[in-house]
Amino acid sequence: MKKSILLLLLSVLSMASLNLAKAQSTFSLTELESLCDYGTPNFETYVLNKGYSYWSEFSSVAATLYHADKQREDATRDLISRSAYGTLVSFTTSSKQYYLDLKTALTNQGYKFVKEEQKVIGGTSDPLNTIWYHYANENYKVIIYSYSLEINGVAYYVIQIQKNV
Repeated sequence: MKKSILLLLLSVLSMASLNLAKAQSTFSLTELESLCDYGTPNFETYVLNKGYSYWSEFSSVAATLYHADKQREDATRDLISRSAYGTLVSFTTSSKQYYLDLKTALTNQGYKFVKEEQKVIGGTSDPLNTIWYHYANENYKVIIYSYSLEINGVAYYVIQIQKNV
């Protein structure tokens, strides 16, 4: 009896560790605000320490992009980018719970809903209809929206935050 309880406990712990191995580091609203103030070297150091790596294939003169080192269970990776102009940070995830928690954090931290607008993103051959929700406080503007791709059926949630200048 004791052996079967021990085996059950070990199996639960090993399954939990497998799930933890797939866990990714996300960024709180406060962290995203702070990242808007970071210069390029400090931004890079911060996101590398959170478990992200530079993604040269999709980075450009306009923005640097980093992907999470670990995949989510749906085989996606969270992404974070910083504009070359330094005040815009964008975070993309497939975690609906993170997105919902961030919406709650916006309200709890004093952001006001500004407007809703429909936008088409993507290329002309595969346009994606989205609804962008704009929030703001005295220091930052935030846009959040979601979309899904037919190719993998995964929903993505995007948070863009920019410091007011």
